[in-house]
Amino acid sequence: MPEMLRTGTVQLKRVFGLDALITETLSEIIDYHVNLSVGLKGSLRMSLQETMTNVIDHSEVQDYLVCAWTYPKIRKGQIRLCIADMGVGILQSLRQSGKYNALNNDHEAIMLATEPGVSSRTSVAGLGLSHIKNFIEVNEGRMCIISYNGKVFWKYDQGKILKQKMSLPFNGTLVKLVINADKEAFYFLSDEEDYLF
Repeated sequence: MPEMLRTGTVQLKRVFGLDALITETLSEIIDYHVNLSVGLKGSLRMSLQETMTNVIDHSEVQDYLVCAWTYPKIRKGQIRLCIADMGVGILQSLRQSGKYNALNNDHEAIMLATEPGVSSRTSVAGLGLSHIKNFIEVNEGRMCIISYNGKVFWKYDQGKILKQKMSLPFNGTLVKLVINADKEAFYFLSDEEDYLF
């Protein structure tokens, strides 16, 4: 396990249902390469678990793909992580809930899905992608979500958000994260201010 954490390797793996070991391994890789508080590490673990739960709850498929890799020689180093499914997509999932019938396109659906509290579930949900997006912004990393005809690319290292129409639709949803492996900075939740002293 220590070698996997150091190299940040989770080779492309097909996952069926929820897999706590995958979630734990991904959060340990991030924690190994980024200086996180205990609270933020736990929060990111739950957010990754929520992102994978979204596949099971919303995409109408039971299997998905996960991979992660570190690139130590790029700038300060990067962790790249990807979760992909071949399900109904974000737009269709949100519309099926009945709460978001007014959504017109995949870009709107992707942008909305990254906001706190947005979910096709009736219970309190919608925290996974919004929390990950907030962390990526502070980390000045990148996040890309592709769903059917829509692609939204948050380039926080350049202060840009790009929306593109896919020339060929991606039948499902793909979430790609690029996290800066920064051991010099210390990342913590806003309610963990006692970590500063």
